[in-house]
Amino acid sequence: MMKKNISVAFMNTHEGWGGGEKWHFEAACFFHDLGYEVTFICRKGSVLEKRLLGTGVLCRYFHVSNLSFLNPIKMYLLNSLLQTTEILIVNSPADNKLAGVTSVFHRNLKIIFRRGMPHPIKPSFINRWIFRSRVYRVIANSEAVKASLNFLDDDLIKKENIVVIYNGFDVESNKDKYKEDRVPLLGEDGVPILVTCGRLVDQKNHLLLLRVAKILHEKNESFRLVIVGDGPLRDDLEKYISENDLGERCYLLGFMENIKGVLSDSSIFLLPSLYEGSSNALIEACGVGLPAIVSDIPSNREAVSSGVNGFLLPIDDPEKWAVSIVELLRDPAKLTQFGLSSQNKIRADFSLLKNREKLQQLIDAAAG
Repeated sequence: MMKKNISVAFMNTHEGWGGGEKWHFEAACFFHDLGYEVTFICRKGSVLEKRLLGTGVLCRYFHVSNLSFLNPIKMYLLNSLLQTTEILIVNSPADNKLAGVTSVFHRNLKIIFRRGMPHPIKPSFINRWIFRSRVYRVIANSEAVKASLNFLDDDLIKKENIVVIYNGFDVESNKDKYKEDRVPLLGEDGVPILVTCGRLVDQKNHLLLLRVAKILHEKNESFRLVIVGDGPLRDDLEKYISENDLGERCYLLGFMENIKGVLSDSSIFLLPSLYEGSSNALIEACGVGLPAIVSDIPSNREAVSSGVNGFLLPIDDPEKWAVSIVELLRDPAKLTQFGLSSQNKIRADFSLLKNREKLQQLIDAAAG
């Protein structure tokens, strides 16, 4: 049923693009297509602004800094933008603080704060006041994130006000599409491809994978390691590849808008992150039927079970990673079974439809 009587605003003033921006963009488009009155408050010139063009979603522009919540002019301007808004979904702590303070002048506004990283919320005076009196609900994108929220103050957010809504992936709509947009130079000769996706930053721990590649190379194993993503550590990774003669084994593909071609040609997905809220790349890779070898951190345990659809391994032991990769590559039956188990796991727990319905129920309840 079309919902044309609920006014929802999404506020994400980050300049770049990441998992949080992807979620807010897709959620805004989803509710717009359902007929809700959707407004998106973003930064002028941001990636979000560019992506929202042509979607039909109404954009409003705003710049937020960490201290904007102390600026009465910012409060006045934001309040002006939100006059007809019933529900505001915010992404960052800075956006949340400004929205929380501004909501004093908009008593009917329901604020929903979405958290996508497993970092405790600081129990500062302003945070205590906002989360206890101004924020209606908090969305955590994994059980791991939910567990981290009150780590520094068990009473900061009421447990009943935290809702876990996974990022989600549509297995049924995508399972046959991943044979399109192939990357033939990487997979035509039958060499197994190991793939990872993520920004080239310390958090993603890509250097571990290069150390794994070095071990596999020295053992003369057949493989190619494909790293999708860009970031400040690219030069360091390129240097390691060059110094260890891995130029024909490891490929840095840079940022890709659509990774389905790479995933369709890959054998195993790797994710050695030091921490994650809930990895979109991992969910997508499992959703298309890839076994996953990942770091043994809380959020990864929600998508991967060791010995069922992949392996959970230490973040600092490349030998174990190399052994697990070889074990899978040498057992096609296990490789296939793990891939099917990955799809079943995503279908059961990370269904895009189920999680969108959960979000819609939350917004409808907030609107009363």
